Amino acid sequence: MVKITDYPNFTIDVEDVIYNGPATIVFYRGVDGNRRKAVAKCHPDDFYSEELGRVVAVLKAVQKEIPKLIKQLTS
Repeated sequence: MVKITDYPNFTIDVEDVIYNGPATIVFYRGVDGNRRKAVAKCHPDDFYSEELGRVVAVLKAVQKEIPKLIKQLTS
């Protein structure tokens, strides 16, 4: 089993979180150090939760960064 903690280069540094109605925007620094954003939107029929929105946005950020980490590890 491979754990993310085995790779210290894999960090998501969250710099800012914006809660805007049914959307949560997370600004972070990716594995390459560039500033990026991830957005989590709530369906209009669902209950909006800031905490859940933040978690989903961070998970989206991780999903975006994993291919970059793999590229770094295989080069």
